[in-house]
Amino acid sequence: MIKNKDKKIVHKNYLSLKDHRKYVFLLLKHLKVLDKPKNIKILDLGTGIGDVYSILKKNGFQNTSACDIIPMFKEVKVFDFEKKFKYASNSFDLIICFDVIEHIKNNFNFVSEIHRILKPGGEIIIMTGAAEKMRLKDFYRSFSHYHPYTRESLSEGLSLFFNKIKVEYFKAVPIIWRLGYLINLRLKYNLIGRAIK
Repeated sequence: MIKNKDKKIVHKNYLSLKDHRKYVFLLLKHLKVLDKPKNIKILDLGTGIGDVYSILKKNGFQNTSACDIIPMFKEVKVFDFEKKFKYASNSFDLIICFDVIEHIKNNFNFVSEIHRILKPGGEIIIMTGAAEKMRLKDFYRSFSHYHPYTRESLSEGLSLFFNKIKVEYFKAVPIIWRLGYLINLRLKYNLIGRAIK
């Protein structure tokens, strides 16, 4: 997070916190996460400031947990994502991991641990930037970025542990989600990877 010229805290992508939270709500709605049964166990893996976590809690998903390497709020479980996760095997029905995997050096261990802590039939949703749709200098502008992902490389990484995999391009603007076939704008592309254990 940074402060803008009016000293208001804004998210790293320069949206206000309120606008970023609205974006995350629309993203979760678009991905049909909010349509899932309210009693499932969810992990917000790499929660950051907790937008996914707080939106899920406010929408009735009381069995939601959050973890990160740096605690930004008191409910966050803290551990190193490069090592064994601090959760028992078969713990979660759904793991949501937005803008995290590109920061992981040992991506093999990371995906393996996600698989381990998912229940049989559980789902992982991973979002990361689409390397083939960006300039690498933009990706490596962040000191903490290690691995850019293409559609093929994210699919390959997930296929090491999961059978049912779908990876698709995703434009990061809510109106495009409804009108994408009508509008062809030069916007940031992400990848959304979904896989079932």
